[in-house]
Amino acid sequence: MKMAFHKEPSMKYVSIDIETTGLDPDMHDIIEFGAIFDDLDDDNPEYKTFHCYFNPQQAGGNFVGSPYALSMHADKFLKIASRGPDDMVINPWDLGNTFMHWIINVCGYKHEANNKAKIIAAGKNFGSFDLQFLKLKTNLLQFIDIHYRMIDPCILYYQPGDTMLPSMDECLKRAGIDKTVTHNAVDDAMDIVKLIRHKMRS
Repeated sequence: MKMAFHKEPSMKYVSIDIETTGLDPDMHDIIEFGAIFDDLDDDNPEYKTFHCYFNPQQAGGNFVGSPYALSMHADKFLKIASRGPDDMVINPWDLGNTFMHWIINVCGYKHEANNKAKIIAAGKNFGSFDLQFLKLKTNLLQFIDIHYRMIDPCILYYQPGDTMLPSMDECLKRAGIDKTVTHNAVDDAMDIVKLIRHKMRS
């Protein structure tokens, strides 16, 4: 007779990063959204990735931003304008349904009682920065419940003598990861995953 083994729940989270046209969510826009699903109990993960660009013109608006931030993202504007076969460009107000479809059908989450999907989010300053933009500029929270406990890996890289939490570049350096922050949403989301795994699975 075969014995049935109970599979313990595992620590799953979604690393999320956005690129914006400035620092003020009341004035500026999101241009890019990236997410990576990770299960910390998986020894050999095959990371699932979500990536899209936003075009506010699809919602009747235009990009508003600071000159410096706009200049940083010239390549992204070209991708939005050319819309290549591998580039997903969506109305920011379609993010919620599109992302929930990925969370459920690709990552294996289930609908909660409120018909949303509930996730643990990770990211550098996610709660104080990314989430504030996502609340104001997208409909993400109509479809996704984000757990109030969020993961910011920078606290894991604090060292005595620091007067504030280290930057992403400094965290990568302290982890021995030879990488510079690219300001590409998926790349930056993957950096978060690498930093978490370096501490939590070492």
